[in-house]
Amino acid sequence: MRHLTYKLYETNENSFEQMITHIFDACRPEGIPVRWVLFGAAKNNDSYVEQRDIARKEVLRRFGTEAPVFSYVAQSPCEVGLTLEVHEVVLEKTEQIHYKKSGDTCYITVESPQAKRLFVGGVQGDVSGNNFQQQAEEVFAKLGTLMRQEQLPLESIVRQWNYIERITETETSGRQRYQIFNDARSRFYQQSTWGNGYPAATGIGTQAGGVLIGLDALYPTGKSAETKIVRVDNPLQVAAHRYSQQVLIGNKDSFLAEKTTPKFERAKAISYGDEAMVYISGTAAIRGEESLREADIARQTIMTCENIEYLISAANLRQSGMSVPKDASLSHLRIYLKHPHDRPAVEQILKKRYGSLPIIFMKADICRDELLIEMEGTAYFQLCNKV
Repeated sequence: MRHLTYKLYETNENSFEQMITHIFDACRPEGIPVRWVLFGAAKNNDSYVEQRDIARKEVLRRFGTEAPVFSYVAQSPCEVGLTLEVHEVVLEKTEQIHYKKSGDTCYITVESPQAKRLFVGGVQGDVSGNNFQQQAEEVFAKLGTLMRQEQLPLESIVRQWNYIERITETETSGRQRYQIFNDARSRFYQQSTWGNGYPAATGIGTQAGGVLIGLDALYPTGKSAETKIVRVDNPLQVAAHRYSQQVLIGNKDSFLAEKTTPKFERAKAISYGDEAMVYISGTAAIRGEESLREADIARQTIMTCENIEYLISAANLRQSGMSVPKDASLSHLRIYLKHPHDRPAVEQILKKRYGSLPIIFMKADICRDELLIEMEGTAYFQLCNKV
């Protein structure tokens, strides 16, 4: 398995059951689907749980015991009813795929003599019964159990998606929900050394669903240097895990000396022989550690694009230890918008810069109130020494 491929599907508004049938029918797998991420509107958590269970049941009906890992994210797609992002792989001769379960969490492993890959989705706490902090702790406890079950170190996680209900809301304790999540993540991550950097990650708001996590992990198992994993910094931005206390919102946990920082890298690059991919973390209009304040959507979009373009430039990838002849090429983007009516303006900018690149748009609260847009995606490149 050299690359992940990404396919994006949308369907017009209708009843939820009809939208599910239509968008799932539209999928035409070319490889093996390992992850389905469905984005849709949910009025509240009761509605969310009902819709999630309908969608999950339909995925299992279609795939049986060989279903992709599935997440239902309560983010309203912009101008459509539902959006589906599909991740697929093509196996090489030496690779075997396994469909497994840890508690109520389904996951997939792809194993070869060189490496073991892990795909996890839909890791969630008790949305209806537990408070936000309990849900965050429950989700990380589930992840810990799963990683131990697979005998994988936490530092093998290369990409993590963190969906956080009402991310900027402040609890009665004065602690922001995103900060509560970051504290829980930091405690969980303390179990590993992270010598090769934290995962690439996105922390983004949802309308419902509590705390929901999906992740990709990769662990080289052979003695060959075929697989290489490196963190990719961006000199234009302070690493999120080095943020100062001044940019972290809300009160600190009374049991901690200070508020913990968001533990992720700006990107993570993975090479397989002469080919490589970059997981691009959620990226916004931030320079250093400060947001581009009082800027309209056009200025924020352009700065966010500039941040990503420099991140995956040949010069920056070489600085990260990758021998590359030219800039990496974007394969797709997810766009999170605070205001859905900004989609046409953003779309115009992105089309001018990236042509017909596959892009999906969701309404989502971003981790800082002043930010109007966040982007994430993947990119691919080749290495000099094998070209």
